Amino acid sequence: MPVKSLEIPTPLKRRLLHLRILSGTETEPVLPGSAVQSCMRLLEKPLGDAVLAFLANGDDRTLRMDPRLPLLPQYTREAHDAGMPRGLICLGKLPNHYFGVPPSGAYAHLFPTDDAEERQLPLEQWLDEQIAISIEQLRDVETDEKGRVFQSISEDDLAAFSPGVDLAADGARKVTHPKFGDGEVLREFEAGTKMEIRFADGQVRTLLSRFVQDAGA
Repeated sequence: MPVKSLEIPTPLKRRLLHLRILSGTETEPVLPGSAVQSCMRLLEKPLGDAVLAFLANGDDRTLRMDPRLPLLPQYTREAHDAGMPRGLICLGKLPNHYFGVPPSGAYAHLFPTDDAEERQLPLEQWLDEQIAISIEQLRDVETDEKGRVFQSISEDDLAAFSPGVDLAADGARKVTHPKFGDGEVLREFEAGTKMEIRFADGQVRTLLSRFVQDAGA
């Protein structure tokens, strides 16, 4: 499979891998190229390798924000409307914050949705906080999962961990709907909140993006 490896600094790579270990994540950290291209087109901004690696990681701590590529334009529009700086991309929503980053992924910007504190900190520092939370939660359980707290990361582990983008998925984006089945996205509009999709029965339907998901997800 022609997968392009993402070039990310070792400290960031180590933290992402640590989160995967703590949450027991086994899915491949690979994004479909078609979804990446569609997202960047709608955002009218590039997505740096650090941001893409964050989105591909699939660990429990980042997944609680639901950071799916098709939702980023919608999240970003909502966050900008709420006052988050326009130069930032919103990767998802936490209970009291929009989670914003610059396209490079250099830092995390937590923009409050209520009276919470607005924070800006290096992305690695935010990941360290999530690692600490995950470790404390695992220490409170009495199962085999607790052993993940003490699992170390070797240089071989780091070398084998390679977030990437599947270049073979650069064609039309494939999605699935619980009622209409599999389809091919013809176009996305209204900041990615709606899609025009040709389904296997030959019918073209316009649907809200939140009601479909990427095929194979």
